[in-house]
Amino acid sequence: MINEVSNRYSRGLFALGKEKGNLLELKASLEEFWQVLEENEDLKNVLFHQRILPKEKKRVMDKIFSDELNQDVLNFLYILIEKRREYHLKSIINEFKQLVDQAEKILDVEVRSAVELNEQTKDKLRSKLDQILDYNIRIFNIVDKDIIAGLKIKVGDYILDGSLFNDLKRLQQKIESIPVSKLGVN
Repeated sequence: MINEVSNRYSRGLFALGKEKGNLLELKASLEEFWQVLEENEDLKNVLFHQRILPKEKKRVMDKIFSDELNQDVLNFLYILIEKRREYHLKSIINEFKQLVDQAEKILDVEVRSAVELNEQTKDKLRSKLDQILDYNIRIFNIVDKDIIAGLKIKVGDYILDGSLFNDLKRLQQKIESIPVSKLGVN
C-alpha cells in the first residue's frame, strides 16, 4: 500500500510539474520543506499527530510556509493532509526526486577520496563524467582515509575503484597466491 500511495502521489505532482515546466522548482521547494520539518520536532509532531484535525494542520502549514514554499507544493501538501497521506510524505518526496532527476538527466555520483576534493578537481571530474555518461552529474565527495590515494567512484550500483588501497589489496592477493616453493622458502 505504501509504495502504491507514494507512487500515485509522486507521479501526480510530477505530471503537474512537467505540465507547468517547473519540476526543479517543485523539487527544491519540497527539499526545503523537508529540511525545515527535519529540523523542527514540534512541527513534525503536529504534522504527524493522528488526533490533530487536517484543518488545524493546514492552518499551521499555511502560517509557516505560505510565503516560503511554491504554491503548488503547498497545495500538494494540503491534499496529502486532507487525505491523511502525510505519513507517506518521506517516500513520496524521495520518489518524486527520483522522477525529476531521471527526467532532467541528473545523476548522483559518490566520489571517495583520502582528502576533500577542491572545486577545480570536482569540476574537471564532473565535466569528464558528463561527457562519458551524458548526464548532469552531481558529485558527493566523501573523505575516506583508508583509500590512501586515488579515487573510488560509485554511480548507482557500479563502482570504479582507482584507489591505492585497492591496488595494494590486489598486490597482496597476488603475493599470497604464489606457492611457498616459488619464494625459495623451505
